[in-house]
Amino acid sequence: MYYLLFNSLSGSAKKGIKSISKHCKKKKIETKLFSILDSNIVNEVLKTASKDDSIVILGGDGTLNAFIQNELVKESVARIMLYKAGSGNDFARDHKGKLIDITEEVKNTPYYIINDKRFNFLNGVGMGIDACVCDEVNNNPDAGYFKTAVNIFKRFKPFSVDLTVDGKLNHFDDVYFFVCMNGKNIGGGMKVAPHAVRNDGILDIYIIKGKSYKQIVMLFPLIYLGLHTLAKKHVVYLRGRNIEVDSSVSLPIQADGEVKKNITKFMVCDHTKCMVEE
Repeated sequence: MYYLLFNSLSGSAKKGIKSISKHCKKKKIETKLFSILDSNIVNEVLKTASKDDSIVILGGDGTLNAFIQNELVKESVARIMLYKAGSGNDFARDHKGKLIDITEEVKNTPYYIINDKRFNFLNGVGMGIDACVCDEVNNNPDAGYFKTAVNIFKRFKPFSVDLTVDGKLNHFDDVYFFVCMNGKNIGGGMKVAPHAVRNDGILDIYIIKGKSYKQIVMLFPLIYLGLHTLAKKHVVYLRGRNIEVDSSVSLPIQADGEVKKNITKFMVCDHTKCMVEE
């Protein structure tokens, strides 16, 4: 049995239903279709699906991010799969195939903590202009990531931030944004963390800084290719398991493209026990 969970607000997911239904019919696999927006139904599916069943998520990063916040995901005995049917698909870019087994990844996610509340993520967590861009693109999907970013750069004021990585304090000024990455991509294919390896127990941290927005805008085409790392004057690369963040100003953060606003302090941890929680 395939339990198909789709986002009824996503046009891409609706198209995916036709495609995977055709696949299942050909393979003679029985299917049941449910909206992932109904939390009660999702809970019931996670509880009742057996080890011989598959729970298939039809959607992209936002749909996956919402799904992994459910505490029952880790308890489910069913195989959990992703059928690529999103718009950004940064998670899917790191995987081959259209139908992907993601059981282990969704059960061992890195996470971040705000005011003692834990949130799971799959791709990365960022603070600064990238979160501002995500927020605006979420509100106006037709605007496009790159065009929106250029417009926001012109009015964005860089900030200072303390990043304590595995107990070592690092201070940065003139920061436009930083990201703590589990995967390679953000923003629909921007390879901000080209060396990241998913679920290796280490998060790749990139700090993008500069004296003027013109310097940073010039980096954006390089980020799509993963070549921004060569601009060492404006890009700092760190790695770590536990990151404590203390920003000089209140700013939005984004995780897998989902935004939380007015944040100054938070923690980011790999999928093992967070050092700062001990």
